[in-house]
Amino acid sequence: MEAVLPGHGPAATRVAVLLGPAAARRRAGAPLPPAERADADRVTASARAAPGEDAFSEEYERGARLGPAEALHRARTEHSPGR
Repeated sequence: MEAVLPGHGPAATRVAVLLGPAAARRRAGAPLPPAERADADRVTASARAAPGEDAFSEEYERGARLGPAEALHRARTEHSPGR
């Protein structure tokens, strides 16, 4: 995910949508494996800083309501440059 985090808002909102399913997974009692958790925490911190807390939280929660495939589709189509 870091490849899509050049430090500007649109990429960070795509990342927020993509991180959302991980939040849903945690709430369902199936957290990420420890090997993936550190990466997810690091990417989340970077993405949260770029668009601002409110924008990040909105997209993150939106992603949490989606399955992984739908989150990927929305991140690719709704948050692509030029849209």
